[in-house]
Amino acid sequence: MSDAATATRLESPEVQFLLGRSAVYELLALAFAYPSGESCAQLDAFIQDVGEHPIAEAFSLHEPLAPLAAALVEAGAAALAGEHSRLFAGTVLCSAHETEYDFDPFSKARQLADISGFYGAFGLQVSESHKTLPDFIGTELEFMSLLARKQAFAAVHELGEQQEIAGEAQRAFLRDHLGRWTPRFFDEIASLGDEGHPFYAAAAALSAQFLGAEAALLGAHAEPPPPRIIALEDGEAMACGLDAPSQGDEEELLPVFEVLEREAGERAQGERGASAP
Repeated sequence: MSDAATATRLESPEVQFLLGRSAVYELLALAFAYPSGESCAQLDAFIQDVGEHPIAEAFSLHEPLAPLAAALVEAGAAALAGEHSRLFAGTVLCSAHETEYDFDPFSKARQLADISGFYGAFGLQVSESHKTLPDFIGTELEFMSLLARKQAFAAVHELGEQQEIAGEAQRAFLRDHLGRWTPRFFDEIASLGDEGHPFYAAAAALSAQFLGAEAALLGAHAEPPPPRIIALEDGEAMACGLDAPSQGDEEELLPVFEVLEREAGERAQGERGASAP
């Protein structure tokens, strides 16, 4: 294919749409990465570029982009680094890892293996220089960005099979992984309300809008994981506003459990007696 033909294909609406989707995924990956001066500057550039791209109109992104841009300017890298650690590290108010939303340890291992399998199928592995896990939201978003770019490259060069493979991988990964757990993750961030800096709430709102549109576009409708089970210390507050039961509350429940255990034992004894010859 000549350079002129390649340039023409690159400017086609189909390819520009794929590149726009890739850029939004990259923007979101940067938003959830650990902040630095460099990453914040890159994020600011992506916000401006996406806002001027047709993808923003197609996916109704202008409204959620505005508060993210404002929050980024207001906070700066140092403040965002502190907020990132408060939310996603230490006590982990909102886990940014997929497998933390599934309480079955066997399922967790299978999910990690499946995620790594997706990456490996495209010759990728988690970076050694940037210490993240395969199921970190930024890593999964970056993978989707790469798949959309691969699909765009295949479209430019008229590689039909590669284009189909990249498109199907996006649908499967969104259905089985990224689209499955992130709605709950975004809800957890939103549940914090006005607590902390609004940047991550804005990032969650933009992500929810975009991934919802992506799921409809790709036909990638995911089944959410079962509710997460979180062990809390006595008196520790949950992020969603509920409190863990105090020692006194637990003692008040003991008679209830004793009655239930006694009734269960009596029923079992009665059943044994009824079955005796």
